[in-house]
Amino acid sequence: MKRYTNKCLSIYPETIDEEIRMEQSRGVKKFGKYHSMHEAWAVIGEELDEFWNSVKEDDSDPIELLHVCATARRACIELCEIARTEMENIKRGE
Repeated sequence: MKRYTNKCLSIYPETIDEEIRMEQSRGVKKFGKYHSMHEAWAVIGEELDEFWNSVKEDDSDPIELLHVCATARRACIELCEIARTEMENIKRGE
């Protein structure tokens, strides 16, 4: 049996969105907001590399994919927050 089979058995389509949100929340609590989108890109890349390493070992880790999703979701939310703030500043003439 592959090492990650048990992890796959604990992830269901109806709960995966909540798993991603929980992982995203853990990341924000542990590390805070990204300092830049460059940092976000680097973190997403690191998580993707970790998944790729598990794939190359023929033992794909679904938890690493959850990390990829959570970091990408977090970056998207933060990028949209930045854009909204910039639009508000433009509206106020700043």
